[in-house]
Amino acid sequence: MTVQLLEQSVAFNAFNYYHFYDQRETITSFIERRYIVHGTFARATRALRQRWGHNMGHAGNYYDEAAIRLYLLQLYYDEYHGVCDPFPEIAEQTAAITNCVQQFIDGPLLPTQLTRLNIFTGVWLLRQQNQGIMTSKIYPTLTMAPFDKLRIQLRQLGANVNEAELNYYCNFLIAQKYIPCTNTSTDVILPVAGLLTNEFLQLVRRNDAISSHPWQPSC
Repeated sequence: MTVQLLEQSVAFNAFNYYHFYDQRETITSFIERRYIVHGTFARATRALRQRWGHNMGHAGNYYDEAAIRLYLLQLYYDEYHGVCDPFPEIAEQTAAITNCVQQFIDGPLLPTQLTRLNIFTGVWLLRQQNQGIMTSKIYPTLTMAPFDKLRIQLRQLGANVNEAELNYYCNFLIAQKYIPCTNTSTDVILPVAGLLTNEFLQLVRRNDAISSHPWQPSC
């Protein structure tokens, strides 16, 4: 599924809303900005909730916050890398943070590495802005003192960097080999995220096809 078709999907817009915006924007405001009919949005929401549950987009008994974020990373990376930025509304903040992070990485990043880091950071920021805040460390044994300078700079750039959030961000950098270390938990979650990505795209195709509303994709 191309990015243009995906972004015209009402189901995809509903998915975005409940994962990134539902705690900071009303449904009416969200769909009006995208020229989506309320009834069509409601039908897409019901279809998504049949699979993802009423608490879709929020941590619960089935998925914790870390797993949700890694799933979102996999979904957006698979669909957007090499095409365009999936989160243009925070592109400036994301770029500032990834530029900051690169000071702590040995050597230049490959384009694919930079894209993955940008999308990861975008998901990280949008989840925080929608009140999806990490409260437990996913890598409890990781010593955070070496990252104190990074914490200060990330805070200055508007990110929430409590102990759990900084631990999560650094765990990703380590697991994806941006910085050296071993034995992190992220590698175990990513294959599951890939399976969920495929399942979600199949659900969009089945339940939504392509909407006829005139909203234009961001790419």
